[in-house]
Amino acid sequence: MIENTNHFTRLQTRYFWGLAVAWTIVVVGSLLMNINQVRQNTLEAAKIQARIAFEKDLLYRRWNSLHGGVYVPITEKTQPNSYLAGFEERDIVTPQGKQLTLMNPAYMTRQVHELQNEENDLRGHITSLDPLRPENTADEWETAALREFEKGEKEVSSIELLEGEEYLRLMRPFFTEKGCLKCHAGQGYQIGDIRGGISVAVPMKPLLEIEHDQVLILWVGHVPLWLIGLGSILWVRGRLARNEKNRLESAQVLMESEARFRAVFEQASMGVAIIRFGMGEHVRVNQRYASMLGYLADELEQKTYADIAYPN
Repeated sequence: MIENTNHFTRLQTRYFWGLAVAWTIVVVGSLLMNINQVRQNTLEAAKIQARIAFEKDLLYRRWNSLHGGVYVPITEKTQPNSYLAGFEERDIVTPQGKQLTLMNPAYMTRQVHELQNEENDLRGHITSLDPLRPENTADEWETAALREFEKGEKEVSSIELLEGEEYLRLMRPFFTEKGCLKCHAGQGYQIGDIRGGISVAVPMKPLLEIEHDQVLILWVGHVPLWLIGLGSILWVRGRLARNEKNRLESAQVLMESEARFRAVFEQASMGVAIIRFGMGEHVRVNQRYASMLGYLADELEQKTYADIAYPN
């Protein structure tokens, strides 16, 4: 009985350890899945910012192009565009004598990007594989993106390091429009051709700080949940162990009582028998009782008075 009990205890222990491991796997799996979802949301938020910036750049470029360029005052920072030198009305003078120069979409976009870089960490860059302006030359990442556009891709994005900081870089192509031919007709572009792209870099640091807080909340939620579940498992195991201990103690008491009864019954100085009422069947007898009737104790058990009085 002790061996069976020990075997049962070992099985019970393995079962509860397996249950604890399974619960841990469930909670850890939920935590990792939620963390992954938070990270995907962070990445998508960065992409949304980058797409908005791209669409904004594209929109005011188109506005400029629809107007054939805009005239702005000549200043130290805004000098006449050398790439428009062949354009007859590149520079004009107002009736009041103020000098103006024509600003094409690319020139305007470049200045907006420079102003943007000064005021925040959002970066923008117009580029192509065949730029007129050397400063518009594509870097390695932009070159790879432009090659993908030639294969039919509509958008390229990835997390990259810029000056030691993580940025979400996103690039989309822009297509040749009628206003673009004013500067780029000599390069053989036609309306609708992919002329290059605008790359946008969104700093990840502010978004990662938000992500960190969200991940911390997930940990704060999952760790107590895991502890509560593990505590419940241990409580049930303890409760069952106590019940098993009580059962074993009761069984031990019963066995000891049975042993004492058997000893008294067998060693009694007089014949003792337990007889089933109504049938006269001997349920249990001691040897002295059996000897009185000329039987062994085992032979007499289950026999009735009739069996003894009228043996076969």
